[in-house]
Amino acid sequence: MGTTISRAGRRALLVALIGVVSVPILAGSAAAKGKPSVVTLTCPSGVDASATVTLAESLTGPAASDATPISCTSGQTAEVRIKATSQPAPAFLYSITVTSPPTGGCTSAGTRGAGPSECFSGAPILDVT
Repeated sequence: MGTTISRAGRRALLVALIGVVSVPILAGSAAAKGKPSVVTLTCPSGVDASATVTLAESLTGPAASDATPISCTSGQTAEVRIKATSQPAPAFLYSITVTSPPTGGCTSAGTRGAGPSECFSGAPILDVT
């Protein structure tokens, strides 16, 4: 003997099923848009530098944004925003070149929001949130 579901019961079941399926889809699309990352590069007095920052899916890549340039001059702080082109983008890859004493640079990776990165003592400070 089979059980039967009334027309109203089938409708209620269908509405509930659509709700269960659509919530993760809508939440996923909202999260995929992501929040822009704020990048700051602070140059100590007497130091000029430039950097390139790329958001990434992990510390070893692949890229989750276009490469974004940023530069600062002696005693100044520069700020740019980067929008991720894919998600997730919890990490970033960067390259800093110091163009005035002390000269040098570095290339590395970090996790967004983990705090500032400094190549070497007296170098510019990069922060990605």
